[in-house]
Amino acid sequence: MRDHLNALILAADRQCLAEIIYRKAAARPSETTRLVEPYSLSQGTQDILIHCRQVEPDEGWRFFMLHKMQSVRVTSRKFAPRRHVTITSAIVEPTGTRSPWWTDARCDYRDLVCDALADGHVESEEIREILGMINFLELKLEDIRYVHASLYHRCLEQVIADGSVSDAEIVEIRFLNRVFKRFGWSVGE
Repeated sequence: MRDHLNALILAADRQCLAEIIYRKAAARPSETTRLVEPYSLSQGTQDILIHCRQVEPDEGWRFFMLHKMQSVRVTSRKFAPRRHVTITSAIVEPTGTRSPWWTDARCDYRDLVCDALADGHVESEEIREILGMINFLELKLEDIRYVHASLYHRCLEQVIADGSVSDAEIVEIRFLNRVFKRFGWSVGE
């Protein structure tokens, strides 16, 4: 994992695109190649998250979980930063501990939702799977709200990090709102 992180830091320092091989879902193993502009790091509840602008295959702002990266390669293709690049090597290693509010069921639901959101669109099959998981895990509305609010928080924290909110970031926020509404709760309800 440290090698992947170092490659992303190098790509950001050189303002070069990074090619990542990413495993989208643990339940349905599928690896995809993605071309990204790395911008910043966040400590998730159990993993390091990398906030990137995905250039290919579908363009958009994305969070990638470090542990799902199978490989990272720095390309020679340059990019002009769309926002301030804050990714640095002064990152604390993930601790693996989580707050007591993150129950196993909430973590499972969060991971499934993050997997579905990773490519910037959610397929009908993924929606059915997530709604089924809500029932299977016997999640209450407060669980769904907690997970969705934490994902909104993660997104908004990255959006405001550079002191501005771009049109593309507004599109991403609206996307989250639409998707979360389909899963039972979104901000403003």
